[in-house]
Amino acid sequence: MVLILGFNSDNKGLGEFGEFLLALCGFIYMIASVILQRKVFMVWGVIGVYGYIGHLGYVIFKDLPIFPIILALFGLSVIFLGVYFAKNCDKLEAYLRKLILGK
Repeated sequence: MVLILGFNSDNKGLGEFGEFLLALCGFIYMIASVILQRKVFMVWGVIGVYGYIGHLGYVIFKDLPIFPIILALFGLSVIFLGVYFAKNCDKLEAYLRKLILGK
């Protein structure tokens, strides 16, 4: 995925938009994991999204004092969404399949 997106012209790594695209691809992997019922897509998706969050924390917002609060709120929202998904897994999977696959 990194090679497909390419490096900057100065070869110092992906640009900010490239990093965001990697996180977006990770999110798409997580949705594909739910639809296809394959856990490996969820693993790679989580790695991509957490990699982007780590990039934001260590590079972009390293001196911003409110970033830990925002990160904590994001973590709590992930926990609540996980609990909601666990309770409504069958309904959400059926809705996503109907929405994307048209069945």
